[in-house]
Amino acid sequence: MSILPSPSVLPVSAFPPNHAHTFEFHYAGSQPVKNRVLITDNETHAAVYDRTVATLRLSHTVPAGTLAAGRQYMIQIQVVDADGNKSNLSEGLLFYCFSAPLFRLESIADPHRSASITLNLSYSQPENEALKSHQYLLYDQNKLPVSSSPMYYAASSHTFYGLENNKSYYVRCIGETVHGFLLDTGYSVLNVVYHTIPANILFDLKNHPESGYISLTTNLTIIGYETENDNLSFKDGSVTLWDNSVTYQGGFRVEGDFVLYADAKKLPLGTFLKAGNDAFTLSIVNVCGIYYCELKSGNYILYSALPKAQLETADGKLLTNNAGQKLEILNMSYDDEEHIIFEAKRKGNLYSLKAYYKADYLV
Repeated sequence: MSILPSPSVLPVSAFPPNHAHTFEFHYAGSQPVKNRVLITDNETHAAVYDRTVATLRLSHTVPAGTLAAGRQYMIQIQVVDADGNKSNLSEGLLFYCFSAPLFRLESIADPHRSASITLNLSYSQPENEALKSHQYLLYDQNKLPVSSSPMYYAASSHTFYGLENNKSYYVRCIGETVHGFLLDTGYSVLNVVYHTIPANILFDLKNHPESGYISLTTNLTIIGYETENDNLSFKDGSVTLWDNSVTYQGGFRVEGDFVLYADAKKLPLGTFLKAGNDAFTLSIVNVCGIYYCELKSGNYILYSALPKAQLETADGKLLTNNAGQKLEILNMSYDDEEHIIFEAKRKGNLYSLKAYYKADYLV
């Protein structure tokens, strides 16, 4: 008789004990014909399951109702080959059993009459097993991924924007409890049907005399956004960010031919704007003491010098030379208080890029 190599139990997530559960293990010795599973209660150290089964598979199924919810257990496995040789019991692996939690999305209207939807989650568990994390997912009608929320580590709702009219989607939420119970709401269908008004009409008024009110529909596009943190402030129609970024989730698309205007000042060196799927980026770069805006799309790179401070008279009139050209200060540091418009255009496969003072543009 010889001692076989010890097997090792593969990690297992928490599971409900009212269902049979199959434990799998790794083993590198001669073909086993039997395996023995020993499960002990990790608090009382009492054996609650000790059974040997004849099988060539590297797995062992524990029947439903063997274990109890809200308990932690330790499992060990021993193998036996056709000659009666045995291994030692494997290293113990801890696992939990919990009753199946309630994990579902709150009800969704059918049809859904908006270009955005806020999803909320309902969660509860009989043994008070806490929810560790969850994530919301959006799919198209073929269940192909469209968008996803960040991974939330506290109870949170999430809004998806840019839903297209007369289209169907699926929404879903997945999660995990603190002891590894994997959760999934499954797919919920989302049929989107909402009223649209012509693009040249800003407001659409409709009288409801039978009910005594007037409804107002706007043609304004609401663009959803998320920030990394709370390092921001609003003042005079502008937002100031520091150690932060803004991600616009939907409500517009950058594809095909387009014109993009970005209004900013005091941008740091480096990339300050990324289009979806890295279609292109805008960055501030310093080349030999002169500041440029850089547009990059794949291997295509385009530069536009930032505007330079201009000289003016005491009454605010710009100074020009005999040719009518504005006089500028050449060695300007990029730290003035003027707003700069960054104008990027694409037609076909060609781009153009300009950078100029907002005040000049308004004039």
